[in-house]
Amino acid sequence: MSTKPFTIDRSETFPHLSQAPLVEAVIEFRARAAEGFDEGSARTHFESSLKGYSFLHSSRTFQHNSILEEGTWKTQVEDLGWKGMRFQSDDKTRVIQFNRDGFVFSRLPPYVDWTSFSSEALSLWDLYRAIAAPPDVQRTGLRYINRIPLPLVSTDLDSILKKGPTLPDGLELPVLEFQQQETLVVPETSYFIRLTRSMPPFFPGAEQAPGIVFDIDVFCGLATDPEPKVLRPVLEDLRWLKNKAFFGFLTRETLERLK
Repeated sequence: MSTKPFTIDRSETFPHLSQAPLVEAVIEFRARAAEGFDEGSARTHFESSLKGYSFLHSSRTFQHNSILEEGTWKTQVEDLGWKGMRFQSDDKTRVIQFNRDGFVFSRLPPYVDWTSFSSEALSLWDLYRAIAAPPDVQRTGLRYINRIPLPLVSTDLDSILKKGPTLPDGLELPVLEFQQQETLVVPETSYFIRLTRSMPPFFPGAEQAPGIVFDIDVFCGLATDPEPKVLRPVLEDLRWLKNKAFFGFLTRETLERLK
């Protein structure tokens, strides 16, 4: 394990990938809406303010409880009330969740660029704050889910990942599926990085070709002021950490293929 001081360098640049394997990019602010944030007034507020988006649906939260009555287990379902609502952009590339416990903004392919993605997220967050009035952000999260296609299921995974699955001696056989996960802590910060690499099983005749799913979830666990000017530098730190993880795990051969 390295003992060198760890420094976040937002000025560092990373290669541009014209064939970036992005499946979904997500910015999330977990926060508690103030009393009075209700379904009717919220929907009116968002529909009158959002341009280029359409209402998808509202959702509720349910709690399932199991109780023992006269020797028989019975399930009771309790409706805990309205949870939030979702909107989708007219071109179906972006989804917004305005919830009682926070805000989520998702970007689907084609991914444009970080500036556009993060700026729209903060603008929509301001729209949410105007009616939900959360006192702080309890968790700031940035998540990128990528899927790197494989030519064949028997592909040497060490040619894709710098650290692929470790196989037992004498059983260097084709890998049908695997999953690896680590959670890292960034010293002297409240930042965490959860890394998951997995390969779902592939069978001949399947609609989707084999591929490695690389899920990078970077988050700040410290309560933060909800002002966008405070959240922006936190997001920039998280983006740098995400890029270090992404480019640090893939081989040069893979990155050349994605350029």
